[in-house]
Amino acid sequence: MNRRMLFLAIAAVSGLAAQTVTSRVTATVPFPFDFQGTAMAAGQYEVVRTAVPNTLTVRNMATGATLRIMTASTSQTTSASNGLVFEKAGGGYYFRAMQDAGTALAYNVSRTRKQVEQAQSAAIERVYIAAR
Repeated sequence: MNRRMLFLAIAAVSGLAAQTVTSRVTATVPFPFDFQGTAMAAGQYEVVRTAVPNTLTVRNMATGATLRIMTASTSQTTSASNGLVFEKAGGGYYFRAMQDAGTALAYNVSRTRKQVEQAQSAAIERVYIAAR
């Protein structure tokens, strides 16, 4: 009986999680980048935003490596297409946001302490990667 209840609970939670996906984009990132302190290789990525809480999941399509983080904020975007936003500073690239053309919003992630320090000592270049 307990196994059956556990299975039903897991199935219900899985079904709820699947229903809360609100945005999904894929893009080929041509350079290695940092995602909240974790090194990610260049390659094809899927970025998924879920509604509750506003969470971004970044998954390398080739390796299956997956990371999740709650978005720090949203901002209006004038872009008419989906995209990923990176910042280039200190010789590296950092994931900063996912742009969703459907909502006209960018879902931003916070800078790490290292990124804040580099932003104070070097010029920051924003890099946009088109996504589908």
